[in-house]
Amino acid sequence: MPKEECAFCPSQATATGEHLWSDWINGILSDRIYQFKKVDAKKLTVKNWEASELNLKSRVVCGQCNSGWMSQLDGSEAKPILRHLIVDLGPRQLPIRWLISLALFGFKTAVISDHVSIRNAPFFSREQRHNFARTLQIPGGVYMWFGALKHDRKGVFTSRHVIPAIPSQDHFRLYSFTYAAGHFVLQVVGAKWTSDDAKRIPFPYIEQSPKDAVMMTAFWPIWIPQINISWPPSQYLTDDSVDALANRWGTLNLVR
Repeated sequence: MPKEECAFCPSQATATGEHLWSDWINGILSDRIYQFKKVDAKKLTVKNWEASELNLKSRVVCGQCNSGWMSQLDGSEAKPILRHLIVDLGPRQLPIRWLISLALFGFKTAVISDHVSIRNAPFFSREQRHNFARTLQIPGGVYMWFGALKHDRKGVFTSRHVIPAIPSQDHFRLYSFTYAAGHFVLQVVGAKWTSDDAKRIPFPYIEQSPKDAVMMTAFWPIWIPQINISWPPSQYLTDDSVDALANRWGTLNLVR
């Protein structure tokens, strides 16, 4: 895919850029200083700086997508829910419709992060990304969890391409995206086979460890749509555990 193509359609990506953290978040997380760290794995460099806003932008989507369906998704799906979870740790039940909205926001943002840090081909296929823009259908092989930080002064936007270090003859890849704003922490993982085997299930099925389950609540795919899920999880994340989330998929159980 040409580097200048929009992540979600054939148009050219705009030079103005899309906010990595939605701009409205700065309005509910005011009067603070953020510490940023940008790691360039290709150049082996690390850049650190401070800013009073979560104001980073990416140049990976076109103006029509940015101001069209993406703006509508952010305003009507993500903001009504995230404006509570980002600033409020009060117990609440998240109904099925809220979980779907979080998943739509999560997948859209994970695709953007993949393109920001891209070296070779994107993890999600062109067909999957374009279909999502048209239909808001999340492809198979995508799993999501949310967690909560006790304080609300951290922002995370990072992705990893992972080949898990497990004894297996199966060939598969993982893409992990970790996001935090205020109290709210989100992780999206995509899993896919890299070789054909008609005897396998269509996508790798991954599951987090029991020790992580007390901090990160699985909410996508939604297996039992009749139930609600509680916020926040039973145990808070720490800064160190958030930083380790993106690297937690080195070993896992793979279901054929």
